[in-house]
Amino acid sequence: DVANDPRFTAAEKEARQNYKQADGVRVAIQKNGAELWSFAIPATDFTEHSPTGVDAITVVKGDRIYFRVGSVYDGAYDQVAWSPSVEYTTGGSVQSCIDANNLITAHYQAGEDTVYAGRPVDMTVPYRGTVRLSGLLNKMATTTDDVTIRITVADRVFAEDGTLLSEAFRVPVQRKLAWDFVGPVTLQEDFTVGKYSGVKIDFVVDSPEAVRSKVEPSQFLAELGLGCTTPRPFRTKSIRWRHRPSRP
Repeated sequence: DVANDPRFTAAEKEARQNYKQADGVRVAIQKNGAELWSFAIPATDFTEHSPTGVDAITVVKGDRIYFRVGSVYDGAYDQVAWSPSVEYTTGGSVQSCIDANNLITAHYQAGEDTVYAGRPVDMTVPYRGTVRLSGLLNKMATTTDDVTIRITVADRVFAEDGTLLSEAFRVPVQRKLAWDFVGPVTLQEDFTVGKYSGVKIDFVVDSPEAVRSKVEPSQFLAELGLGCTTPRPFRTKSIRWRHRPSRP
């Protein structure tokens, strides 16, 4: 219910209520090239829905399972909260393989096990100036390794025809959190950018030892770019981050 959802501002709630073209969304579960389940959620339907017919799917190595959410025709105000889970079962029971972090390797849930390792997201800024990254990062428990928050800027020079002539990387911001530190960290970092500079935010892990990663999704006020450039996955479930990029 948009009108009573605390995640929406008063202006957003009023705008949604006044918007008459909303037509809902379509959700689906797909195995390889075939849909196993789908459902059309109307624009005025804010209730929960559970997939059917997908409790026991036979898979082989290399199969792909997709969880799809799409707009119908109008994508304005389309927001869906969905955290699907996948479990390997034997005889109807979930397999009980435990890894070094005491996690069940036969269980995956999108809301808890999203891994950003090796999947950086970059942003290209349209203007030259100063960018401020501000917000609150809350380290709620100890982690297996030290964690460094790093901002990387790629200064780019283009020819008149748009060809990239050069690209130089620099790291204007690095904030290291010790593995045993627990508590909030307030961020207010200013750094300069050029026109069409690339900006990336990374969580960098110090330890070279291989451990499994578990990243809890952050509540983003605005998406500046989040990646994890560790050479292997890392468990950072105990980190939550609210951040806001702006021009100071």
